[in-house]
Amino acid sequence: MRKSILLSITILLFSLAAAIHAQKAEDYPITVHVYRTGQNYTGTVNLLEVTIEGRKLALQGTSLAFTKLKNAPITMKIGDYKARIIKEDQIDAARYTRRYEFLLSDGKKLEFDVVGESEN
Repeated sequence: MRKSILLSITILLFSLAAAIHAQKAEDYPITVHVYRTGQNYTGTVNLLEVTIEGRKLALQGTSLAFTKLKNAPITMKIGDYKARIIKEDQIDAARYTRRYEFLLSDGKKLEFDVVGESEN
């Protein structure tokens, strides 16, 4: 009986964790395709070239700065990520600011600012 109670609790916890993860993914409706990554010359700023809803954007974020071992820069992998806009200001007809929050597969969140835009 004790084993069946423990098994039931374990199944319940796994189901709850899966539901929380699914709910988080729904909160990130934008698919971002990262096709180029790099850092600035000091390695403290992560630079991404991405496609979001058909638009090519350059993003910058400091969330990845350095690993704890050997002070080595961390690079994002190329691929698709789920994201949402967490800050957006239209300054005037020609200028804006926008910040995206990426949801990584392990549940971590990273923030990136739009620093450039280009045509296809």
